[in-house]
Amino acid sequence: MRNLLFILVLGFPITLPFAAHVPNFMLALNVSYVVFYVFIFWEIMKFLIRPSYINVDVISASACGYFLLIEMSVFLLQIYVYANPNSFKGLNTTDPASIYMDLVYFCSIT
Repeated sequence: MRNLLFILVLGFPITLPFAAHVPNFMLALNVSYVVFYVFIFWEIMKFLIRPSYINVDVISASACGYFLLIEMSVFLLQIYVYANPNSFKGLNTTDPASIYMDLVYFCSIT
């Protein structure tokens, strides 16, 4: 499962210039990223639930979990934006990169 998700997450950005005009391509890309990040977040949570001590590994795993939550939120919001293009005011929808950057800012400060 991990290897299949990795191949999907690696392959989608490579095919972006060729398939960006396909109607459901961005939806599939965002769903694959959300599933991939949820898988990684689950592995981190399994590590964080059972420690009986606190050291650098636990603290860095907590920080990684926090950043993964931000990334999952970004890709979930991208799914929503592509389904409802006029849902956010002030969002630059000219290209996928600007949508991504605006949503990273929004999710980080929220």
